[in-house]
Amino acid sequence: MLKLLKQDKLLFLLASLVLMMLFGPFFDRGLFGDIILNFFFTIILITGLYAVSQDKGHLIGGAVLGIPTLIASWIILFLQVPFWSAAIFLAWIIFDIIVAHDILKHIMEHPKVTKSTIYGAVSVYLLIGIIFGASYIFLERIHPGSFFAAPQINPDEYFSLSELFYFSFVTLATLGYGDIVPLSKFARSLASLEAITGTLFIAVLIGTLIGSYVGKKNGKKAPEKS
Repeated sequence: MLKLLKQDKLLFLLASLVLMMLFGPFFDRGLFGDIILNFFFTIILITGLYAVSQDKGHLIGGAVLGIPTLIASWIILFLQVPFWSAAIFLAWIIFDIIVAHDILKHIMEHPKVTKSTIYGAVSVYLLIGIIFGASYIFLERIHPGSFFAAPQINPDEYFSLSELFYFSFVTLATLGYGDIVPLSKFARSLASLEAITGTLFIAVLIGTLIGSYVGKKNGKKAPEKS
């Protein structure tokens, strides 16, 4: 069991990210929904720290930022102070960038394609969506009205966490449903940057890893020349 845990560090992070995407939208508004989403953030933080634990320097750096942020996020959740809530999301953004950078660096420094590198590549892709989603939430909190949705979708003109994370992943995948629209110039710039980042990431990194993996499999099956 211990050996399995050591081998599948990135799998646990990937699983936590997928669970947040699947179940986050079901806990949409209100304090209870925020508690559930904060719980998902807690799991992502723990699995993110575990994923980069092979390097003590990165682990310590992530823990120094992540653990105080985690504690503060639970305290501020019940205080409901808009300014500090926005500050917490800024700290989450920085933490997720550190984790994504470390995983991406690990993938690029180890060109051999394994299950771990595939898990890491997909985790980084999902982390990009979360980083931009947290950026949209931070922007909306400090500058309300940065986004717009039709009244039947958003009657109270308040965007919940799950709604802006949904917008982020839709933008990352360049689906462009149009049910949520960025209005402010900065929101439009962020959305454009995310769409470009998502397209390039899939084209360059995921494509390269999958191509190398398939080539490795084909190479093993090819008969030796006499």
